[in-house]
Amino acid sequence: MGNADSYAVLEAMTKATVAGRPVRPVDVAYAVRFAVSDEAAFLYGGTIDVDGGITYARVA
Repeated sequence: MGNADSYAVLEAMTKATVAGRPVRPVDVAYAVRFAVSDEAAFLYGGTIDVDGGITYARVA
């Protein structure tokens, strides 16, 4: 699979998400900033998926 194929797969996957675009580094930074803030004081364990919904997207 070449770069053109990889781009096509990524485009199809991201179109199927709520965000409609790939994750950016700043998106991850926002999640980390929240996780270390006082507002997240009652978060213990678990997973925060910062992927725009791509984990749950179904690509035909």
